[in-house]
Amino acid sequence: MRNQRRTAQEWQGILIGQGETNQGDAEYARSVGVGVQSLRAWRHKLKSQGTRPRSREFVEVTPLVGAPTLKLILPNGIRIELTPGLNLDQLRQVVGLLRSL
Repeated sequence: MRNQRRTAQEWQGILIGQGETNQGDAEYARSVGVGVQSLRAWRHKLKSQGTRPRSREFVEVTPLVGAPTLKLILPNGIRIELTPGLNLDQLRQVVGLLRSL
């Protein structure tokens, strides 16, 4: 374990990293060299402050010929395009990303 204190921004980056894996808290904490309780405490702290880790992950989708594309432009400038033919797993990923914003 590291003896120095991490900043809120560093913890946010760590939590974003976990969001991009399928690892549970204990496994992920061990892999990045942080304590499980610290990971959980910082997740709670950032969430209670209204600061959520934001992933920059994109989901690739295959369009259905001839169907319209749904374009979303969020207030923070993020643009999302949902094309026809989006399968259920891809839609779940998009919804998960939207929840993290």
